[in-house]
Amino acid sequence: MRILLGMVVLLVGCGGPAHSQSDLDRAKAALEIALDSWKQGEVAAKLRSRPEPITFVDDDQKTGHKLVAYEWDGTGATDREMIRFTVKLSVQDRKGKKMERSTTYAVALKNPIAIGRDPYF
Repeated sequence: MRILLGMVVLLVGCGGPAHSQSDLDRAKAALEIALDSWKQGEVAAKLRSRPEPITFVDDDQKTGHKLVAYEWDGTGATDREMIRFTVKLSVQDRKGKKMERSTTYAVALKNPIAIGRDPYF
C-alpha cells in the first residue's frame, strides 16, 4: 500500500505546472527567431542585441554546419523551468554533405531567453 501511495504522489508531483499559452507562444517564437537567424548565417551577437535578448547554443552551428531547413515536430515534455520543442533539422556540413535529424530544444523564458539542445530528449 505504501508503495502504491508513493507512486501516486510521485506521478502527481512530476507533472509540474502547465505553461500558459502565451508562454508557449513566446518560447516557440524565440526558437523560430533563433533557427531563422542560424539559417540566414547571422552571428549570435545579433540575437543577444534584440529587444528581448536570446542566447542560442547548438553544437552543429558551433562546428560550422549550415541550417538548410527546419520543420516543427511538436511540443515535448515541459517542466517548471523549460519548454521543449522537437524540430526536424536539415543541416549541411562544410563539405556539403546534408544530414537530417530530429532534435529537442529546451527554451527557458529568462532574461535573456536561453535556448539549447536538450541532451536527455
